[in-house]
Amino acid sequence: MSKLTPIKYVGKRLTYTDGMYGTHTAFVQGETAMVDADIAVKMLRHPDQYEPGVEAGAAPAVESKPVNEKDEDTQDLRDQINIMDKHALKQMAWERYQQKFSGNPSVESLRAKVTQLVDQFGAL
Repeated sequence: MSKLTPIKYVGKRLTYTDGMYGTHTAFVQGETAMVDADIAVKMLRHPDQYEPGVEAGAAPAVESKPVNEKDEDTQDLRDQINIMDKHALKQMAWERYQQKFSGNPSVESLRAKVTQLVDQFGAL
């Protein structure tokens, strides 16, 4: 058996299941899980997502239940909305949800409205 290393997930999502490195470890934001040492080295190259954890409170790495792809797609769409400009937000609202916004709303207002559409109708 290979050596396990504690890794703490510090990414933006409240929960995250690793698919990039094939561990399928279910991380909870701020908590530590034990992962293979070779994989841990690769994970630590992304300090915005992972940092060294403390072994004492670490949960053993377990395979989680399959991720609901619909929930994953919806979260990915929310992440995209957070970096879009005004024109892209208006275009997305029209193309996906056939919604136009009157006046000249701010970018923050448009983000809130488009996010609300995603929450209401899903990632179409």
